[in-house]
Amino acid sequence: MRRSLAGLYRPASGRITANGTDIATLEPAEWRRHLAIVFQDFVRYPLSVMDTIALGRADTAPEQARLESAADDAGLAELVSMLPSGWETPLSRSRTGGVDLSGGQWQ
Repeated sequence: MRRSLAGLYRPASGRITANGTDIATLEPAEWRRHLAIVFQDFVRYPLSVMDTIALGRADTAPEQARLESAADDAGLAELVSMLPSGWETPLSRSRTGGVDLSGGQWQ
């Protein structure tokens, strides 16, 4: 069902609606801009905090206000303020100046 909701597969029967609109009638790229897909088996990318959060909107340059809002929504703002290089801190000890987050912090 989730893959169908994201438009990755079309349902074999029936239809999926969002606010009463059949999603099959929507432009796929536009519909997907309203979705966030989080897989159970996630990957810890060795990117900065900024780049990791911005992955959700890879089609646009990261805007600091939007990043801060996303961090606030996720309860991440305090952690970012405590990192050695703030938003630029790599989230991997294999990177210069990088740190490892706990499993709970990644979630």
